[in-house]
Amino acid sequence: MPNTPIPLDDHDRRITSHELNARAPWLDPAQPVTLGHVLRAAGRGGDPGAISSRLTELGYRVPSPEQMDTLVGNELVLLSRHTNGYPPWLLPGDTACPRGHVLEAARKVDRRPADVAARLAELGHPAPAPDSFPEQVDHEDCYLVRAPDDGGGGERWIADDAPVPLGHVLEKLRRAGRLSKDPEGAVSAIASARERLTRLGYPIAPELAEVTADDLVLISRGLDGAPPWLPDQDEPVPLHHVLRFAQARDRDPNEVLARLRRLGFHRLPRGPLVGSVSREEAGLLGHTWGGPSWLAQDDPDWFPHLVAVAVDTGKTPRGGRGPAAGARLPPSPNRSCPPPSRRATSRWSAAGTSSTRPGSGSPVRIPCRSATSCTAPTSGERTSRRS
Repeated sequence: MPNTPIPLDDHDRRITSHELNARAPWLDPAQPVTLGHVLRAAGRGGDPGAISSRLTELGYRVPSPEQMDTLVGNELVLLSRHTNGYPPWLLPGDTACPRGHVLEAARKVDRRPADVAARLAELGHPAPAPDSFPEQVDHEDCYLVRAPDDGGGGERWIADDAPVPLGHVLEKLRRAGRLSKDPEGAVSAIASARERLTRLGYPIAPELAEVTADDLVLISRGLDGAPPWLPDQDEPVPLHHVLRFAQARDRDPNEVLARLRRLGFHRLPRGPLVGSVSREEAGLLGHTWGGPSWLAQDDPDWFPHLVAVAVDTGKTPRGGRGPAAGARLPPSPNRSCPPPSRRATSRWSAAGTSSTRPGSGSPVRIPCRSATSCTAPTSGERTSRRS
């Protein structure tokens, strides 16, 4: 704050504070006051000329009269973070004004985005190059480039320099009700959004540039090309998802992994996987007993899964390597175990599975959990155990 004999009241402290809150940091007397600061300090209904005169009295270098004459009433919209003419404001020293802000402000004041970008620079807020903007902008353009609302007051706009991912466009189309359940129709809507983003000056991620209807089927959880989609690209992709798609589309699971990697998914099942998956093998990956459930890669809780699959299929579960060397199970015993006792049956029933196939009344033969052979104890052994 400049050395001045004039007492500073609350008004003076406010207009000389960097954030217009009467607190440090203060404007630097050695640096010219920006036109934007004068306009923000005046606010709605205020007199920018009076603010400029008072700052001059306090020893600051203010914009010239010619610059002051260029101010128009609706330019507070350009300086408002929410483009409504009210605080919070864009502040000098902030990073470059986001492209999305320029587009939204241009729509609000009905001016060319290039003119708004140039004017923001004059007000002290550098913005993307004016010639990088389209001639016109509409509400749908601004909706498409608005960042997801995380509820934490984060950035309002997607990044200018980061390629726009496929997931962003899918979520925007879904929320707007413009994502067809038909994969071919969805790809058409994605292509239109991609063209908009390119016209608005945003870089496009590879998966968004080349997405196909088959890709939408691959990244949909139900393998139907419709929401819900696989989790965030930084979340693990389940092994069963890869194998089920490979079986349904008659693809090499390793090719499926490569395509998912190209689509931006980073946490994929460990490979290499086998070259093909049969329908029967794919069926062993999941069951519906007690609710849909899928076997994960290296799942330590594999035995209840085998029991539930046996209940679903009526087949005796066997150990050995799971499909595509993904879900590894202990080896089968040399001989089948006897049918489970009532006590064992009750234990598995309580866990959501059963040793009896519904409607059949026949027990499913379940292998011993041990990798060693299992036989029923002799009468002598039973006597010995009781003692």
